Parts: sequence; C-alpha cells; structure tokens
Amino acid sequence: MEGAGIHKTGSCHMATHMLNNGTDTRFIQAMLGHTLLPSTQIYTVASVE
Repeated sequence: MEGAGIHKTGSCHMATHMLNNGTDTRFIQAMLGHTLLPSTQIYTVASVE
C-alpha cells in the first residue's frame, strides 16, 4: 500500500482504500477480475478512517 501512496493504518482491503481515495469502481472491478459490479461494491461499505 505504501507503494501506491496510501499511508493509513488498519486491516482494510486495498480496494476499500482505493475507493476512499477516489479510484473509479469500474477500474477496481477490472483490477480484481470481478464479473459483476455488486461483487466490487461490497468494498464501498467497509472503511477504516
């Protein structure tokens, strides 16, 4: 995560951090290889602030 410039603590999925920092959901969907968007949207409800 440090290599991606994310400097937060916690045990959260990298996709959640990416969403919290403005990454498009469709990009994350493609990166994770999810066929269905709802599979990716699970990460929109998890957050460590």
